Amino acid sequence: MVECSFRIKDNVDFARVVRDAENLFAKNYSVTLDLNNTAGLKSSDVETLLQNKNFKIIVRGGLDTDKQLKYATKKKYGRRVTFEPTQLIDIIRAMEGLGAGINPRWSDLAKALYIYKKLMMHIKYKKIDSVIDSGLFALINRAAVCAGYALIYKEMCDRAGIKCEYVRGNAGGNNHAWNVLTINGKSYPVDLTWDSIDFHKNPGAAAYSVQYFGTSRISAYSHKPDEGEYQYTEDVFQHGQLEAAEKEIGDVKVSKKFDLTKLNKMLAEKATIQNTNKGKYYVPRDPKDLELIVSILKDIGIMTQRHDSKLFGQTVLIDSR
Repeated sequence: MVECSFRIKDNVDFARVVRDAENLFAKNYSVTLDLNNTAGLKSSDVETLLQNKNFKIIVRGGLDTDKQLKYATKKKYGRRVTFEPTQLIDIIRAMEGLGAGINPRWSDLAKALYIYKKLMMHIKYKKIDSVIDSGLFALINRAAVCAGYALIYKEMCDRAGIKCEYVRGNAGGNNHAWNVLTINGKSYPVDLTWDSIDFHKNPGAAAYSVQYFGTSRISAYSHKPDEGEYQYTEDVFQHGQLEAAEKEIGDVKVSKKFDLTKLNKMLAEKATIQNTNKGKYYVPRDPKDLELIVSILKDIGIMTQRHDSKLFGQTVLIDSR
């Protein structure tokens, strides 16, 4: 099979490039669409690719190919930014759902704060796999390390038209990744990872005030970008600015459970179910979806403390007898 790649710099050209690529399929070509980000793309746009299995999509996001070998091998980098159409559809659907409450009339600061709070609640800090938890895949598994948080935040800001950088460096004496927002020409570092960790320590609290969203607390912990990373002169949001943004967005909530109909449909797509005398075996159609299946089973309520659940390699056994 012959491989062919299309670099798409503006996603308004996405549909046209897909149509142009159709002629190549008759010649048994494998086509890769290389995107800067998903800004302007809907999940329905990507669904048009499902008719052909020879499509793959690269979403570069905050990962600059000129620098990536400093942090990872070329193979690992490729795995973090390359998606099957079905995977990217799930990712964009998650971002569409999380961003559905954004009012286009809000200020950029209000939009950035709303996205920040949504992701803070939606994702938990958890190490799963160096690819799954450090990129856009974490939107589906709802578990990420700092790189995953920062890349997802940048991607959602890109989709909202807000200038946001992905930065790697050192924070609190450890390797870390965070973001820098540019609003009204000023640079504000934000650390979604640290706020999310603090939030999930007591998720049932009546209220949680973000601590690392362009505040002096980030300066206190000396977030220092690595050499060659995005460099900036940091600013701090004034209390009045954040107060006004909070008033714009109101009370931000994220349900811990998704729509059950969608969850059950996703489970049927991702796993085969085998009934045995020991219980039900949920077998991933793709081994990479094991963590996602576990997450869905927990959200639906099938996998609870009342049920004896075990992992056997790439299989989940639920003994609910």
